[in-house]
Amino acid sequence: MKHEFHYNIKGAAIMSKYWKNIGNNKYGKPCYALYFTPFGEDESDDAVIAIVAQDNEDTKYYNYTSKEMNVEDDWLFGDNIDDIKDEIEEMLIEHWENEVEYLEDKLKAFKEEE
Repeated sequence: MKHEFHYNIKGAAIMSKYWKNIGNNKYGKPCYALYFTPFGEDESDDAVIAIVAQDNEDTKYYNYTSKEMNVEDDWLFGDNIDDIKDEIEEMLIEHWENEVEYLEDKLKAFKEEE
């Protein structure tokens, strides 16, 4: 399991991101959760931002959910779980970049109305 920790100047952890095997689904396939604590919070269920598992019939398909991206049940196609994990992380980055752009536009429009 790869953990990424970033520390502030006093050495306190301020961010943690890692994938964790959280057990098997009802078909016996391993399920992985992406944990992310951007501000040094303790690990909790709230820190899970995505979950993924391989399809029980087709090994090239992976089912995922992500409360962060508002995805309840969707599919990705890939060669292995590591590629799928990377793809989910890239999707999260794109999602947040789009949110930032939307909020910047909203702020700009609000300021123009003053």
